[in-house]
Amino acid sequence: PPLFCVHHMGGSVLEYYQLAKYLGEEQPVYALQSIGLDGKHKPLTTLEEMASQYIQDMKSIQPQGPYFIVGYSFGGKVAFEIARQLHELGKEVKLLAIIDTVAPRLRKTGDRENAPPPDEPRRNHSRLAKFLSLNSHERIDYVRNGLRIHRTFGKLRIPYQFYLRYIKRSLLEAGSLDVYWTNTRAFTHYVAPSTYPGRVTLFYSDEKLQKLAVTPALNWDKLATGGVELHFIPGCNHATIIQVPYVN
Repeated sequence: PPLFCVHHMGGSVLEYYQLAKYLGEEQPVYALQSIGLDGKHKPLTTLEEMASQYIQDMKSIQPQGPYFIVGYSFGGKVAFEIARQLHELGKEVKLLAIIDTVAPRLRKTGDRENAPPPDEPRRNHSRLAKFLSLNSHERIDYVRNGLRIHRTFGKLRIPYQFYLRYIKRSLLEAGSLDVYWTNTRAFTHYVAPSTYPGRVTLFYSDEKLQKLAVTPALNWDKLATGGVELHFIPGCNHATIIQVPYVN
């Protein structure tokens, strides 16, 4: 049966090249890429929409289960939502493999759909409060430092998006930026609508375990009622876990 791989935050699927290579020529591998990378179509804005669309794409290749799904980083959450929706459709998921992704929180009664994370208003408020607490000279330095960081790392900021889309970059590059920005927001706002009755097979790195105050299961044990099968990949980080030599 085919293995379906879900794209990362940038929407591309090239990160799965080495994985597909080491699985061998007899293992069919299909990769689900973000809509909108061509700069002509509007990106899907929620993980639920992405999962629904990707299920249709999967069924065009494999009409019936069991399904084998893998998601790396951002794709881990999408893969989970795909598996959850497939279960609701009465389809069997044989493998849900998640690579180095922390589980989303579970939606509680009264939660609004697509609501911002609880800490987002506080984070924005703290930045404003910090700025207002500075004197005039400190504010100038604060703004200058922010602009310097923005020039270096701020390619996802709204003014820079405008610059790339309408002034400097090609349609294709603008599409990639739109996808990244839209996926980032979708990733941040996703809350699991329900638990998943199947098993999660989790591959995780040193980096995830050391930097995050979570269990080795990365909180997937709170969502996967069928349990979590853990595979620790020593020596790698989030970026290298899916590259040689760790991928083989």
